[in-house]
Amino acid sequence: MFITKEKKEVPSIFEDGVPSLVRLSRSYDNPHWYNIAHVHSSDTELVFISSGRASFTINQKTFLVEKGDILIVEKGFIHSTISDAKEPSDIFSCSVANYKIRGMERNYLLRSPNVLPVMKSGSHEEFLRYCWREMQAYQEMEDPISRSICDMIAGSIAGLYYSLFFNQTETYEIPAPHFTQDILIYIYEHYCENITLELLSKVFHMSAGHISHEFSKAFGISPINYAINLKLDQAKWLLIQSEKSLTEIAAEIGYQNLQHFTNIFQKRNGCTPLEFKEKYSHKKKLLY
Repeated sequence: MFITKEKKEVPSIFEDGVPSLVRLSRSYDNPHWYNIAHVHSSDTELVFISSGRASFTINQKTFLVEKGDILIVEKGFIHSTISDAKEPSDIFSCSVANYKIRGMERNYLLRSPNVLPVMKSGSHEEFLRYCWREMQAYQEMEDPISRSICDMIAGSIAGLYYSLFFNQTETYEIPAPHFTQDILIYIYEHYCENITLELLSKVFHMSAGHISHEFSKAFGISPINYAINLKLDQAKWLLIQSEKSLTEIAAEIGYQNLQHFTNIFQKRNGCTPLEFKEKYSHKKKLLY
């Protein structure tokens, strides 16, 4: 027996098509991994905790997350992640853009900026795990059809997240804006350049000492070390994701001297860039 039901035409929640997948990553198999503080100027980040535990800091507010939790990080929100050492996390995340939900600003999923951005996926957990894994599998195929399928899966995840968070009544207090956030965003957008305290002092019309003290107080790291970490994080990504030479990678992140790049990479990561590439090459197309 076949049972059919005529589909009633209902407007999509997306006014101009499903979101575009900008970036897909998976962070796992490392009890010491972290994601340095960063910000997306125009993308929404969707996160799924497949297993383990971690702490997410969004606009200097920390949320403890565990298996089955989902998060939304809106554009312009500074955020970072640290995996739990005892229960290392397996986290899928993607950035989506080029969408507009009816009645809302472009590229926003949460009804209000202070809506609590984390919740349990509940009965949707296994479905979401399946979606994330399928999107990962199709992303690795690297052909136009697979890319379109990735966009559709990402759009489905975004739609489900919007639905689940639509009735989220819990809110949190967003800390008042601080000039150190502007400095972090500036460094994040210019880290490939030669960032110095003198440069930051000229850009923000403050003393170098004051900038260094307040930035370190807010983020637990100096402005210069933050810029270096951004360079090295991008280098790690390129080592895994691309076939570029070390010279090309070094130049892309702002190091013209290959030996200097290799030395600082080894000092901060305990291995050379090539050793890192060899160790994590099996995770190609995924975030280490």
